[in-house]
Formats: sequence, C-alpha cells, structure tokens
Amino acid sequence: MELNGSVGGLSRPIPANFKFADYNCVGFDLDNTICRYQLTNMVQLEYDALCKFLVDQKGYNADVLLKPIDFGFLQKGLTLDFEKGNTLRISGDGTIWRAAHGTKFLSDEEIEAQYGVERMWEPATAFYKEPLATWNGPVALKLRSLLDYFDMPAALAFARLVDEYDKKHGGPAKVPKVPGSIWSDILDGLGYMFNRHNFAAKDGGHYFGNLRSYPEKYLNRCPPEAIEWLKTLKKQNKKLFLLTGSHIDFANYTSTYCMGPEWRELFDIVISFAKKPGFFTSTRPFLSLKNFNEGEPIASLTNLADQNFVSVSQGNWQELMEFLQIKLKGETPKCLYVGDNVVQDLYAPFHYTRCDTLAVIEELWGENKLEPPHPDSKVLLADKWGSYFGTKDVPSLWHNFIAKSALLTVPKFESFAELPLDKPIPTGFYPEEPVSLAEN
Repeated sequence: MELNGSVGGLSRPIPANFKFADYNCVGFDLDNTICRYQLTNMVQLEYDALCKFLVDQKGYNADVLLKPIDFGFLQKGLTLDFEKGNTLRISGDGTIWRAAHGTKFLSDEEIEAQYGVERMWEPATAFYKEPLATWNGPVALKLRSLLDYFDMPAALAFARLVDEYDKKHGGPAKVPKVPGSIWSDILDGLGYMFNRHNFAAKDGGHYFGNLRSYPEKYLNRCPPEAIEWLKTLKKQNKKLFLLTGSHIDFANYTSTYCMGPEWRELFDIVISFAKKPGFFTSTRPFLSLKNFNEGEPIASLTNLADQNFVSVSQGNWQELMEFLQIKLKGETPKCLYVGDNVVQDLYAPFHYTRCDTLAVIEELWGENKLEPPHPDSKVLLADKWGSYFGTKDVPSLWHNFIAKSALLTVPKFESFAELPLDKPIPTGFYPEEPVSLAEN
C-alpha cells in the first residue's frame, strides 16, 4: 500500500464544532453505516459459515467449532496475537488491558508474565502508533485487529481452536507457541466467505447464499427520515458519493433493499470495491463497470464528470477530488465522509487527506440504552471484555482513535437527520457520550 508523506499522515486537531453547511461534498460508507444489519443473525451466520469452512475444507474438529456461539466473548475491535494464541483488549495508550488465552481469561499476573510489567507488546504498540503502517508487512503476520462485525466472529473460532490445540499438547504451559496455521486457515475461511465473486455464483456460498435468499433476516431498511436527509443534502447542491468496499453487485443488492430501487438518484458517483484504507493513500486506477463486471482502467475519471450518475470500481482519493471539483464547477471540494470502520473510514481519510469524518458506532446506541432499545444489544455489549469505549480512567484504543479522527460520533445513521444543517454542532458524541466514559 502506498502512503503519502511521512508515517502518520497529517496532524490535525479536532475543532470545537462544525457545520454541514461548510461542506460541498459528503461521502458515505454503505455497510454498517447507511445499511444497518440485524447483527445477531448476521454474526451467527458469519460464525457458522466460517466454521463450516474450517471443518469441511481444513479438517478441524466439528465438536470444537460447531457448537453454540458465545456472544459474550465477541467484541468489535479485539486483537489477536497469533503466536501466543491470545485475544487482547488494547487500551488507549497501547497497553494490554485484558487478555484471554484461547477462551480462558488471563489474570493480571499472567498477562504480565507474557507481556512484561508494562503490559506492552511490540506489534500492538506499532499498531497503536500508526495502524496504516502495520496494515501489511511483518506486523500483519503477528497481529490482527478485528475491526468490524464482518470479521468479529473470527475471535471465537480462533480461541476455540487454540483451546483444542492446547488440549492435544498437554495444556498451554507445555505449548511454546501456537502454530501459525490456525490463523492462516481462518484467514482462508474469511477470504472464501467474502470472496466478491461468490455473490454472483449460483449457490452464492453459505454466506452470500443466505443473505441473498433471506434479506429480511439480515438487513434493515433505511428509515424514511434518513433518505429525506440525503435528498435534502442534494437539494442544497452538495455532491454526494457512496464509497464502499463491497463489489458492485452486492452493493446494488443491499442498497436496493435498504434505500429502495431509486437509490442511485441519491448519489452523484458510486465507488465500489474501493479497497479502503488504501483508497485514501494509493494511486490505484479506477476501473469501468459493465453488467456488474470490472472492465478496463479509466484513463481519467474527470472525463465522466458530465454524466448525471457515475458508477466505477476501485480507484483513489486524489482522482475522486479532481472529479468532484469539475462537478462543483471549479470550486475546491470540502468533504465529509461518514463511516463505521475506525481505521478504514475514520483514521485513514482524516489523517491522510483533508477530509473530515463522522462516525456511526452502534455500540453507543446499545451501551446508552437509547430509545428504541437496540435489538441486538447482546452483540454490542460484551460482558467479558467491558465497554467498547473503555472507561473514564482507561479509554480503549478505539475510543482514542475515534476521538482523534471523527468530528462527531452517532449511534445510528438516521441520527444525522435530527441535526441542523446550518448551525454549529458541538463535536464529540451525539446525543450523549458513552455512559462507560463517565464511570471509573
């Protein structure tokens, strides 16, 4: 992945407030941002699909994996230490706050025995200092942070396979390190599950096949007030773009279900299979699309600026800005981007471009018991790991990244419809900060 400038990108402070009226371009992530999933069913499907692959294709013990899911062990943002077989909860200063070996939680003494009295682990420290610099390369061979609800179930599969490995070899004390094949096999399973070509396949695979057959079980429709808010932004002559990691056929499917058959009218340009966070830092070319298939590289995206609607694949931020500047009749784009993935949607655009960001973090909805209650609170509130945001005294790594990268964090996409477009909005959390941050 190419990085612009020095590691760490731009150093920018978060202002005290912002106004939507100050921006002429607004971009959106799709999955878990505009399109909210039914998380209990979704995470269950992902776990089942992953474990089915591990049993059928990799030969793992079905009795170990194909048993009821433990939602209490799962949390967005957990970090895996492949070699030690540990699942880690990293605090805002890069130290290890909580840890489990397999599914067994470690005491403070056990954590310090493995990571030292400072509770520091070099790969985690490198990620804490600069997550994009560790996206590929040596650190990525030792660590994986599970950033969203799509890879979150991998933590439980990993932990259960570590338990099984320990059992076969006399317990964790007699196992110097866990074989790397456990994570590489899980990674193969994730790659198979989310392979973008599977959605168009006849059976769609276990994951896409179920999503395609039972959308009402896994997807939520976007509330009317959110759709009206998008239309209002367009009426104010703002240029709207959809920037998603999903391939165009799946993005079209979920967008149609969530936003309705006329969803394309809400956007000036749709970029699919964007390969974030690299989209914000690389010079990867845009590719044309025909019948949901990628075609040749586009010589210049600006050549398409006279079209009312553009749909392309992959690409890069710099060319998108040049395209939007033409759409704005020469005015310099001033962009907001709205997303849920802390690294891909918030950290990367805020620190590597001049784009401001807004966060949709469902854990805020679940933790603060906002009305109506979140229907999937058990997925959001991991009783074994504590709050996603951490505590007042020990904020989590993810809270700190959000605080340094997002102007505003809301619990759900439709929350934006409650906010004024032409008045200053205080930065931070809306409608209130997580209750855990007010507690010790």
